[in-house]
Amino acid sequence: MRALLACFCALFVSSAFAQATLIPASSALIYFNTPPNVIPGTPTDAYLLANYPATSYSGYTATTDLGWTEHSDGVAWVIDTMPVPPGASANGTNTLLWAFHPTVARTSISATPGLPSNYELFGSGYGGTQTSSYLTTTNGQWTMVCNNGSGQCPTSTPFPAFQSVTGNNTSLATLQGKLPMLAASNPYYIECGYTLSQQNANNWFAEWLWTAEKNLGSTTKWAEVDVNETPNNLSLGQGSTLHYWGPGNNQLYVASGSTVTYTAEHISGEAWNPTAATPHVTFYLDGSTFSGSTVNFSATSPTATPSAAWSGFHHFLTLNMQGHANSVAGSAVNAQVRYCAAFVSP
Repeated sequence: MRALLACFCALFVSSAFAQATLIPASSALIYFNTPPNVIPGTPTDAYLLANYPATSYSGYTATTDLGWTEHSDGVAWVIDTMPVPPGASANGTNTLLWAFHPTVARTSISATPGLPSNYELFGSGYGGTQTSSYLTTTNGQWTMVCNNGSGQCPTSTPFPAFQSVTGNNTSLATLQGKLPMLAASNPYYIECGYTLSQQNANNWFAEWLWTAEKNLGSTTKWAEVDVNETPNNLSLGQGSTLHYWGPGNNQLYVASGSTVTYTAEHISGEAWNPTAATPHVTFYLDGSTFSGSTVNFSATSPTATPSAAWSGFHHFLTLNMQGHANSVAGSAVNAQVRYCAAFVSP
């Protein structure tokens, strides 16, 4: 990775953010590879990520990188402040737990490296055996390469898949990577910003949460939260699902209902709230809800006590790319992920 300038680099925050809630993130894990629009070695006191505006994100403007201010510590880009996303605010989860720009250098291809604290992401067994060919950097952004060598995004393993825990399924302590897991007994909010290289229905980008205790052998009912699963009918928009596993799989799928242009950056988020009067999860696309985006836990539970799926459990993030059943040669799509962030209750 190219050396980064050891200078303070602040993003201009527009007047739209004059009243925005900015939170300190001195302990957050924000990293970035060589930023777009900045030539390494060129003195500068600011950079604008104009190549990746989230222009549809309510209240945010194109050249402020979501209002974040960041600086270089000489090794990596570190966040100083950021606005609380709309979904986090509505959920009462305004405290930043972690946020990061993925980089290839801080991604372990192996699920069980010797020093897991050095990495935010690890190769996931969900996608089979991972290789370095599944990762690259595109315009400074961490990129999953979905190509089986024949220009096709495979429908079955192996395919690119990376998770925020190590895969050492001995205990929670050995499973834990650099990013803290999310306590499923409490509310949280998580979102990722991503861009796909093609607008192609043959491929599937997924951002989802899995229950760590299942990896440790628990047979108790557990939840899976699919924040975004790119549907094979692009007119459906963002596809989101709450799964209630064990025994069987009771699930409720919802979609935003309008075409999403995935070659522009979008932000998919999920607000988990098990402590509400009616426990539920709410899905977000670019900072907004959509019809049906709030799913009550009871809607997917075959029992009167759906709390068994989250009480005392922990969730972790997984990102992956694969093909739908109709994936064809020459249709492979790469996924650039600019950042992911998680917020919890104060």
